Amino acid sequence: MVNPFVDMVEMVGYFTEVAVGDPVNAVFNVLIMLVGNLIMAGAVVVFFGLAAAGVVDALFPEQVGRAPPQEREE
Repeated sequence: MVNPFVDMVEMVGYFTEVAVGDPVNAVFNVLIMLVGNLIMAGAVVVFFGLAAAGVVDALFPEQVGRAPPQEREE
């Protein structure tokens, strides 16, 4: 059975093993991994911020319905 949370934790361990496995490129690999994680975290924060703003806007609109029509002055 697939468990995304357990797989995510295991994936971090696998990536860390690969990143520090080569002593020559270890610093470079760790730096790339950290930058990638920051970019992904930023994208997730922006996505959830937009999604939360959409939900709040749907629940609490500025106006309910349209404004009544204005009478013309002749």
